Amino acid sequence: MREILSIFLKAIILIVAMCFTLTASAQYRAGLQGSVTDAQGGAVSGATVTLFSKETNQNRQTTTNEDGIYRFSALPPGRYTLTIEQPGFKNR
Repeated sequence: MREILSIFLKAIILIVAMCFTLTASAQYRAGLQGSVTDAQGGAVSGATVTLFSKETNQNRQTTTNEDGIYRFSALPPGRYTLTIEQPGFKNR
């Protein structure tokens, strides 16, 4: 009886572990980061960076830090366009 209970308990633990593994893999997301510099290579801080998802038609925005770095995290797989705007700089 004790052996059967032990096998049953191990089976339950295995099933629970498999469920967590499947859930974790289904939540995989990507990230994107980069830096914004001017023509001389200097960091552009405070620039507005917009990431547009072509699948969902939604925008996400962030601002570059003092080193000109921006970061987007927890992105679902898909196609995106990126635009960067800063007063005093020309859009291309």
